[in-house]
Amino acid sequence: MEIFKKFNFNENESCLICDSLNGTIVDFRDLMWKYNFITDILESIELFRLDKKWLVNEKILIKKLESLSDLDTLALIAEVDEFWGTDEEQYEMFRFLSPKAKMEKMKKDNKI
Repeated sequence: MEIFKKFNFNENESCLICDSLNGTIVDFRDLMWKYNFITDILESIELFRLDKKWLVNEKILIKKLESLSDLDTLALIAEVDEFWGTDEEQYEMFRFLSPKAKMEKMKKDNKI
């Protein structure tokens, strides 16, 4: 989970993010995808008390997530997908772009 280290997430924060996104397929077609991604994590913290489980300061975690660029956020989500074994086929089942496909599209459209 090198990408988490690169963005200065500690092990517990990384575990919380992975835990909260278990089974989640992010819809990147929505213009608010990054906001929705962070909201999913906040809801997991609220519903399942993941901040207590992983001993993470919610406010610090959210600030770190909000400070990431769109491209960095996609890289982080791609890392979580790799951790859980989520692949392109699972995104295609919902007719969604995967984070890797979204990164490529952004690079192609020069939106990075």
